[in-house]
Amino acid sequence: MPLENSPQGDAAKLIFGYYNINTEKISRDWGFEVHSKYYLTNEVTTFVNYTWFNRKSGAPGELNFPQNKIPAGISYQPETKFNASMNYQWDQAYTSNLASYPGRIDAKSLVDLSLGYSFTKQLNFQLSATNLFNNEFRALPGFPRIGRTIIGRFVVDF
Repeated sequence: MPLENSPQGDAAKLIFGYYNINTEKISRDWGFEVHSKYYLTNEVTTFVNYTWFNRKSGAPGELNFPQNKIPAGISYQPETKFNASMNYQWDQAYTSNLASYPGRIDAKSLVDLSLGYSFTKQLNFQLSATNLFNNEFRALPGFPRIGRTIIGRFVVDF
């Protein structure tokens, strides 16, 4: 089905948006977020965030996500050669009511770690571990399990 407001012509197009079945519907959902960042020193920073959403589960076909989410982390970013950061993320379990992927989504508790070293201003190495402790989870029911990912990379600035 073509979009009414899409540009005309033969050139390739990338259109952003979402499909809305009921354009008259107004969401009555609400929530809040609290963010904090604290500088322990000029080189060490910590953060913690909290998100709360009032809807425990949505109607079929609506966006679903956890009612409570908490990310936190610490970062060491000096002017010298070594840098590091560690982040933690907890998402509460919830029930997905998406028509294609209904079902329970378990809580997730993930730790990410990043270590870097600058050999020179032009040559850096970074080692990153996402989900360091391999706490497998699914983004939605029926999706593949997501485990640990470790990436090492050299970055050369010319």
